[in-house]
Amino acid sequence: MESNAKNVTREFVLAKVSANGWALEYAPTEMRADREIVLAAVGQTGWALKFASPELRADREIVLAAATKNGLNLKLTA
Repeated sequence: MESNAKNVTREFVLAKVSANGWALEYAPTEMRADREIVLAAVGQTGWALKFASPELRADREIVLAAATKNGLNLKLTA
């Protein structure tokens, strides 16, 4: 049952960031390191890159997805 609760929470966060990338700011730390969640957030608004884990802020695919929305996001990776 516990893994089910975690999946619901993950699915809930994924739905929220897909609708509003800024919601990543309020996601639990482990969710900010979840590649699918971060890609959904930056796909909605590139500025969500600011709230991703340091490892994902350095991920080429995620940075390019964020830059597609707003090129100024490249400054966030420096």
